[in-house]
Amino acid sequence: MPLIDLYLFTLSAPIARFLSSLRSALSSNDIIAISKPRFLYIPSTSVDSDILNNTKWDLFLLVRQTAKVSADCTSLISKSYKLTVGVPGKSLAAYPEHNLELLRDAPNVKLTGALDKALATQSKARSSGDNLELSDDLISFMKQMVADGQGSRPISMLNLLRFHDGGRDGYAKYGQGFRGAGGRRGGDAKIVGTVVGKEGAEKSWDEIAFVHYPR
Repeated sequence: MPLIDLYLFTLSAPIARFLSSLRSALSSNDIIAISKPRFLYIPSTSVDSDILNNTKWDLFLLVRQTAKVSADCTSLISKSYKLTVGVPGKSLAAYPEHNLELLRDAPNVKLTGALDKALATQSKARSSGDNLELSDDLISFMKQMVADGQGSRPISMLNLLRFHDGGRDGYAKYGQGFRGAGGRRGGDAKIVGTVVGKEGAEKSWDEIAFVHYPR
């Protein structure tokens, strides 16, 4: 099973300078995904919640494990978080074309309007015990995205997963359900992998899921 490295970086230099250095050091085939994190939510009871929640991360990066971040790039990083993940070779090979297809089709996906309804009735929903996953922070983030003109653009969400005993099987069933229900609305798990190591410490997460939503 091929390995990839997942990084979060806080930079000591402008993002454009770091990206220029990174692209000089790595081939386009080495870089799987790169983006600026917009919103992080790690429950306080989860592993690594302090560093993940209390650090302003400038960049999210997925690269093939055989690719090494150069010394020039490292000198522009002030803080980092790294996981090494095993990903099925077939899904990794298909990722570039599959991701482009998802982005191309996103504007044509018909949504149900359920999120707009939930946001409009958030107070009532919260008092009735529904939609508890819509935290105040998440609602503020979504409203800011709309205000910034980003609400109609595709979103990628990284899920860091740690399972209780027996939880892996339950999540696998959830994943099967998501492929059906989420797929009808353009959602797709682009990369799912098993965490095999963490930089500087014992393994803290079990799996990752990198998921696409059309908007």
